[in-house]
Amino acid sequence: MSSDESISVIRPTAPTALGIAPSPQTQHLLTLLATWPRRSLSRWLFREDGAASKLRRQALPSKMAPRPIRQTRFLASTAALGVSVVGITDADYPPLLRQIPDPPLVLFYKGSLGSLDRACVAVVGARRCSSNGRVVAERMGRDLAAQGVCLVSGMALGIDTAAHMGVLDHGGPTVAVLGCGLDQVYPRSNAGLAQQVIDRGGALISEYPIKTPPLAHHFPERNRIISGAAAAVVLIEAGEKSGSLITARMALEQGREVFAVPGPAMSEVSRGCHRLIQQGAGLVVSAQDVFDEMPELKIPGQGGDAAAAEAPPLSPLALSVLERLDGYGQCLDEISSAVQRQTHEVSLAMVELELAGFVRLGGEGYILAS
Repeated sequence: MSSDESISVIRPTAPTALGIAPSPQTQHLLTLLATWPRRSLSRWLFREDGAASKLRRQALPSKMAPRPIRQTRFLASTAALGVSVVGITDADYPPLLRQIPDPPLVLFYKGSLGSLDRACVAVVGARRCSSNGRVVAERMGRDLAAQGVCLVSGMALGIDTAAHMGVLDHGGPTVAVLGCGLDQVYPRSNAGLAQQVIDRGGALISEYPIKTPPLAHHFPERNRIISGAAAAVVLIEAGEKSGSLITARMALEQGREVFAVPGPAMSEVSRGCHRLIQQGAGLVVSAQDVFDEMPELKIPGQGGDAAAAEAPPLSPLALSVLERLDGYGQCLDEISSAVQRQTHEVSLAMVELELAGFVRLGGEGYILAS
């Protein structure tokens, strides 16, 4: 585990930041989860007279093998940490998640779970993304938020982080699904982002109780929650063996729409997206493309068309670079020297200007677009 992917512990920002106590049915569900495996418990709960009746009666499975080791983490008090718990039979359990084949029986959450009651789109992709992919993800997040859509992702490095940040830049809510307990943040470098998600009206959610570390097998399991909580999944950069392809497969199994953003033909990091498009995923390059395919996502009266919305302002560095460009080609090193900034910073500014239509890359370098 690298230093920027290590764990950070979240502490409540104030003593009043308390979680909501679980309902009696959910409290019994937590007791059951401490003793029996989730999948076996699900099969028992939903057959015959159903989960709600069994939880009300505080029934116990009599013919089912228990866990080898009791998981007492499910019984730990979470309110003092600002963590609430909702069970699958509670009225405020996210409705879309209840419909998937293997729904989480409980969700631990911090922030506003009601964010998932609005139209939701999941945006996922490569951890080691390109600068272009990062800019596309940020813009996708901003434009989705501008239309009142809640963005769901996994708060991983790369595309996930960029998409969350795009939403937060607009001021909208976003939901991050974690593969560990909510008393921790993984990766640690996103501890500040996690707090912003909560502060801006979004939520952190997990099916894992507090003190659960981010184990490798948790992430494929959490991917079904990312796709299941949304009406559609958008992939921005995914290699041939990317975990994001698992999210796409689960989305298809759950009856969700799947879209992918294409990249350069020879791009290793876009091969998974290209394969999905070949297999029938919708090709999109912007939030407007998603809305064109799924107009029901738009909230009536919320903003205007994404294409007609005011373009996001350019960064100060992009503006500075733009002032120094003309009709003659300039290489990245020349531009970096002119603005006295690092090459990698200028590279991001060039991607921003290209996407905004101000510059293009020709044979002799970057020039103003005609």
